[in-house]
Amino acid sequence: MSRFILPALTALLLFSPAANAQTDGNSDSFMSRIPPEGSVILNLSASEELELMQDELVASLRYEVTGDSAKDVQSEINGKIQEGLKAGKEVESVKVSTGGYNVWQNYRPRPTENGKADENEEAEWRGQQTISLEGKNAEEFLKLVTDLQGMGFLTSNLSYTLSSEKQKEVQDELMTMALKKLQERAKVAADALGKSTTQFIEINADNVGNPRPMPMMRAEMAQMDGGAMNKASAEPGETTVSMTVSARILLKP
Repeated sequence: MSRFILPALTALLLFSPAANAQTDGNSDSFMSRIPPEGSVILNLSASEELELMQDELVASLRYEVTGDSAKDVQSEINGKIQEGLKAGKEVESVKVSTGGYNVWQNYRPRPTENGKADENEEAEWRGQQTISLEGKNAEEFLKLVTDLQGMGFLTSNLSYTLSSEKQKEVQDELMTMALKKLQERAKVAADALGKSTTQFIEINADNVGNPRPMPMMRAEMAQMDGGAMNKASAEPGETTVSMTVSARILLKP
């Protein structure tokens, strides 16, 4: 479905060159930039958008560790990330990469026998690293997410998005639609102003493929049920891709 956004329309009426002439030495240069007498410069813009079904899954999973030393924390993280990367690389349809790796020291009250917190504190080490996934094969992708969750990874994000390839496929279509709207609006303005000829001086198409997620996009995370891991699930929504084309148009008598 396509929805047209009403373009903004402004016009600059140009008076006779004689009335705008300057008497200084730069009058010839100034006059060369003024269109013929009776012409109108029209600043016009038009927007078009298409709603596309999302076709790519993305996920971010992290592995968190708490320990008594930085060495122990890092060693466990390193081993688990290697295990996760190995599982990911076995699925050819999924692109796997690693994200941030952080290790820090945390202080907590020292427990006592009577259950009250001791004024003294003891240090503990914490760390985490993330694995990021991208893929279009939903069955293989969601199985991998579930497998990683079973290894102890925690899911930070699981959602559908619109791939850059699919977004680029509609750019030419959106530009054509917007330019046709622009031509139609220019003709309407020319007729209203009593002009017979339209000439496009300058055209800009800067906002090509600016996607925004639709509210219907959602994802459900895997859950534990009686010790068994349910399979992760996600449902695609729609993304709106839009383009705005603007132009300066000369309307001649």
